[in-house]
Amino acid sequence: MSCELSEDEIDDINEYEDMYDDFKEMDEAINNLKNDYKKYSGFYLQELKSINIYFIYIDDDNNIQFIKKEKKEIENSLLHKDDLTQIIKGKMYHNGIKFGIISLLKYNINIGFDSLSDYMTNTDKYNFLTTTGIEDIKWDQSVLSFHNMNGIYVLFKEINKYKKTMEKERLEQERLEKESQIKKIKKPKNKTRKKRVYIRGDKGKHKKLKKNITRKRV
Repeated sequence: MSCELSEDEIDDINEYEDMYDDFKEMDEAINNLKNDYKKYSGFYLQELKSINIYFIYIDDDNNIQFIKKEKKEIENSLLHKDDLTQIIKGKMYHNGIKFGIISLLKYNINIGFDSLSDYMTNTDKYNFLTTTGIEDIKWDQSVLSFHNMNGIYVLFKEINKYKKTMEKERLEQERLEKESQIKKIKKPKNKTRKKRVYIRGDKGKHKKLKKNITRKRV
């Protein structure tokens, strides 16, 4: 028994085959886009998930003694003030010597893929290093390939106890000298009081006269 298809049925089958080919082509295009995204994702701007923190220790002679580097995980390109404060407090000593923070710098490469070629030829007009403080620090989105270059630089200066003590003594001496000069400038105050004096007149009557008597305090 033979089964023959009508022309309309043949047309329907051909149409379904064309639709299948279209879907197959679409799937291939989507897969190609996914592969391209994975291939070029390093050139798209993305939020930072971590930063590098550099601790730079400088001695009294302004020489760099030591540099430490740590990686810090963050969320949405944000480092909170409380976390930053704790990090800095935990790094104020090196080899038993106390250091004080003198500067805090943020490094943020925030150029997109469309600006890379210009950056490569005109690097001087780009400045990614800015001064910041102990506060919430937010980074702009960065190209994935540059993520490991974003971070902060914490500059510490050695605290010289002897110099600190001498400075306190100098300020105290200046304060005492200033107080001494003020005392010398002040003059003794004069106190004036009124005294009544009676003078007998021709008719034996007393007249009241007011006389100011000034007494100086010694």
